[in-house]
Amino acid sequence: IGHIPYGFFERPLRAYLRQFGAVRHLRLARNRRTGRSKHYAFVQFEDPEVARVVAETMNGYFLYGRTLVVQQVPPERVHPTTFWMADRKFRAV
Repeated sequence: IGHIPYGFFERPLRAYLRQFGAVRHLRLARNRRTGRSKHYAFVQFEDPEVARVVAETMNGYFLYGRTLVVQQVPPERVHPTTFWMADRKFRAV
């Protein structure tokens, strides 16, 4: 998910996406030093069909003044460390 508005961090984003289905992993990209959002996230759902529906539904969705860009990545293109340290509370370095 790209172009995520500021203030939409892990908890609110996870709660928002739960309306579609169970979220297995969520990793919001953040600046290591400041902790500010880089405005994109990787989300893995329990059911791949849910991911397809989310990508179709949310792509181009206008949220808090920003237009979301949502794409589904095929499983063979997902890097093994994409969800490394996902689902943990962020602490700035």
